[in-house]
Amino acid sequence: MPRPPRTTRFCKACQQMLSVDKFCKKETSAYCREHFNSRMRASHTKDAYTDKRRRAVSGLRHKIWVDKKIFNQSDMTISHQDIRDLLTEDQIDTYMQLAIVPDIPTMPLTKANAVIIGNKHRNFILGIWKNSCDPVKYHHFLHEHQFVDYTSMEYIN
Repeated sequence: MPRPPRTTRFCKACQQMLSVDKFCKKETSAYCREHFNSRMRASHTKDAYTDKRRRAVSGLRHKIWVDKKIFNQSDMTISHQDIRDLLTEDQIDTYMQLAIVPDIPTMPLTKANAVIIGNKHRNFILGIWKNSCDPVKYHHFLHEHQFVDYTSMEYIN
């Protein structure tokens, strides 16, 4: 025996029974068109921020993966959550210009052993480590030495 067609459905957002024509064509939708569209808009704005943060974390994690070979580290010990915790909101927008390197190059990269620096400073530091493998020299150029980017041409005035 066939079921009679439904004329009303319950909307979870309105908390009331509405006519079927106020719902989307999908039979399984629990929200009327008005609330369904507002929920979709909210989820898309939330996803845009989430995607930007995810892209930043993935980009920095890839650089860390490349650098671990230079530092002779066997595995990645820093997690996605650790990288998220290290980044500020401003750094998420400019993640392409940043890199994460270990403070002590002989120790595995962890949240406690991580330093955020610029890309050009990273290239300089990696060159120092490749050529000398001296932790004291590495630490000096990472923290105590003033890094000057001569390619920017800002120093000529």
